[in-house]
Amino acid sequence: MYYDVSGQRQAATAEALRRVLASLGAPLESGSDSELAAAMHQRRSQLFGQLVDPVVVAWGGRATLVVRADESSWPATVRVTIESHVDPLEGPDGRTASESHDFAAADLPILKRRSFDGQAVVSRVLELPGTLPLGYHRLHVEAGASEATTLVLSAPERAYDSGRSHRAWGVFAPLYAMHSSRSFGAGDLRSIG
Repeated sequence: MYYDVSGQRQAATAEALRRVLASLGAPLESGSDSELAAAMHQRRSQLFGQLVDPVVVAWGGRATLVVRADESSWPATVRVTIESHVDPLEGPDGRTASESHDFAAADLPILKRRSFDGQAVVSRVLELPGTLPLGYHRLHVEAGASEATTLVLSAPERAYDSGRSHRAWGVFAPLYAMHSSRSFGAGDLRSIG
């Protein structure tokens, strides 16, 4: 199920589900409905068991994580280590700064409780202290014996504002997305005409 641009709930076709699951590595050989159901069940189980989502957006530098763990074995504390690149011009191998924070699980508000295949999972909300600088950050989350890493994209809440009182406008034209028979994977001005 998904919601279209007008907000209407839509059901994905079985063929669309087969293709998405196959692209995610699901073993779909015959393409039968029972095989599709088993692959969907396996994928839901994988998603249900994730400690944190693989990617989180921190609008305005404020990051909120949803941490999930088995209800019967929620750890007493959750440790979050933040790794941030000091100089983005140095690339992914550049120097990093890191800091760790411990959170008492009892202090984290419960978002929801869910069950899947007899496993009860509690989702708790963890808000990181302070604000992250704009850019990419890695968070390592430890909750008892479980560990996970998530990519945090720290983005501004608003686009650039010049501070002028009159309205300004512009055109966003990503020419690299235009393809023609002459382009080799990235378009240019020649792709227009």
